[in-house]
Amino acid sequence: MKTILVTGANRSGTTWVGKMLNFSGDLLEVSEPFNYLNGQSRIVGQCPFVQHYPYVQSSEASRVKKYIDRKIVYSTYKSIQGGRSFRELVSKSCKAINNLRRLRCGVVVPLIKDPIALLSAEWVAREYQSQVVVMIRHPAAYVSSIKRVNWRMPLSVFLSQPKFMETIPANLVSEVEEKAMSGQESSGYNLEDAALCWKVFHSVIKRYQTEHPEWIFLRHEDLCQDYLSGFRDLFYQLSLRWSDEVGEMIHNHCGSQNSLSLDSRVHILKRDSALTRDYWKINLRKDEVARVRKITAEIADVFYDGSSWQ
Repeated sequence: MKTILVTGANRSGTTWVGKMLNFSGDLLEVSEPFNYLNGQSRIVGQCPFVQHYPYVQSSEASRVKKYIDRKIVYSTYKSIQGGRSFRELVSKSCKAINNLRRLRCGVVVPLIKDPIALLSAEWVAREYQSQVVVMIRHPAAYVSSIKRVNWRMPLSVFLSQPKFMETIPANLVSEVEEKAMSGQESSGYNLEDAALCWKVFHSVIKRYQTEHPEWIFLRHEDLCQDYLSGFRDLFYQLSLRWSDEVGEMIHNHCGSQNSLSLDSRVHILKRDSALTRDYWKINLRKDEVARVRKITAEIADVFYDGSSWQ
């Protein structure tokens, strides 16, 4: 079974990209199978994960694959949820059965949209013959987004996985350990934790760029600035159907006719993409930007030059 994997750090635009790719009509979205909070134990069995950002090891690979296989099949039936009448339920059930048939015949391709799978992207790509799209986002924009939704970014998810920690540079391991042992746990957003998480995630992405040149790497800012050209190129790279209708739907979600209106909602998929790109300049103070830059510079300089911080 061939698939497409869209991953990257959380808050890097994976949900947005997945939504736009779905306009092709060629895909079956499988949303965040690595998210233990989305576990469907009564339908697909017990979720094999107990925290976010798992690093799948060989000893658990078989159990994880069985779970994700069931999640893919379950995704064909999600469309039947929410039927308000018997007629609507019958219609959605027929659609679900057709989705399953198309999946088994290879007419539709599973789109695994999951930032939580970033650390295990190589395993997913290998097991599911995935074309991989990895999203990259400016560290200030990333931290600003974490601040907007007031998320806690615990470093313990890395430290609890020694095998993963062996894959990142030793100096970064020391930074994570030092910050975690400081005992300054936060119940919500913390700038230093968010910035250090960005550094870990993008250290992984930096390695992926070196070891997997066949993967597609996209900067969130570039897509925001020129979304039609960017998504059209991505559609072609993934062999998805592009049409004037698809372009119009993407424009309706990303064009300047939409407002910025970024509040505390987790996903706002209909917005002015160009304004979204620079929202961090409004949401973060200058001293906060300076702190983010200081923490992330070693990795950030690989992806962004000095002018991007202005």
